[in-house]
Amino acid sequence: MNETIKRILVPADGSAESEAAFSAIIPLVRSDAPQVRVLYVLEDPEESFMPPARLAKACGALRLADVNAHLELREGLP
Repeated sequence: MNETIKRILVPADGSAESEAAFSAIIPLVRSDAPQVRVLYVLEDPEESFMPPARLAKACGALRLADVNAHLELREGLP
């Protein structure tokens, strides 16, 4: 069975370690062109509703590489 990957969820906390997931999905993105959703969860509702700058930059780099990538912010417990 040769199924096409349509969506990839990348949970990220903005750390350098979580960014390793971006390089891991590149082969899948090149072969199947799925939608990539980068999820960042804010625990503290008092925080500004902004992702870490390095995470926004990494998601932007995916879009510049013609990847259908979106950064999604949620409030809750990661």
